[in-house]
Amino acid sequence: MSEAMIEVKNLTLKYGDALAVEDVSFSLAKGECLTILGANGAGKSSIGKSLAGLLPPSSGSISMAGDDITSLDPYLIAQRGLSYLPEGRAIFPTLTVEENLMLGARKLAEDPKLAVQHAYELFGRLGERRKQQARTLSGGEQQMLAVAKALITEPDVLVVDELSLGLAPIVIADIYTALAAARVKNNVTIVLIEQYIDRALSFADRAMLMVHGHEVWNGPADSNADSIVRSFLSGEAA
Repeated sequence: MSEAMIEVKNLTLKYGDALAVEDVSFSLAKGECLTILGANGAGKSSIGKSLAGLLPPSSGSISMAGDDITSLDPYLIAQRGLSYLPEGRAIFPTLTVEENLMLGARKLAEDPKLAVQHAYELFGRLGERRKQQARTLSGGEQQMLAVAKALITEPDVLVVDELSLGLAPIVIADIYTALAAARVKNNVTIVLIEQYIDRALSFADRAMLMVHGHEVWNGPADSNADSIVRSFLSGEAA
């Protein structure tokens, strides 16, 4: 069996004395996508932050391609090939589209100009607006820019938090098309934290359901998963 690209063992996360996640474990092979589902406050985003090094675990471990990254600083985790797209738009509003892209590409991409060109190929609209300040873009375009920044270095692992929040369906479709292209081209491993169950399950290979900081179900992302997840979220399941 091939080595896991991401392996999380018995992860417990706290904010001060408040427990956010307790004893969660999962592993992902290269190119695999796991979607983490659950209501607000379930602990989904805390897991994403911890993978990126922004929320140190109280206990448990996180490894990437066999190397322990549990205690690494975020910039060291990024250098190892993990790209994190947080909830909200992680962009610099006063910089142009191209300046936003170049800022990330200069730090991590081997050929920054080529990396930026690839971003424009993923999102043609960004190429048309390359000289505009990011704050002048529509909400959907800003999210496209954030996704392009996350993909520009061709990461081995991409952690995406609430990708579709507040976006129009046509924009969501464009962004998922870009993510699918990245999976095909670079075999990127994806942890997808998403509020839209249908979209998440249609894209992911596997699903994990969180309730009040605990993993209550995991399995293949299929039609059976849809009914199980909806049952829990509607309060029908114990």
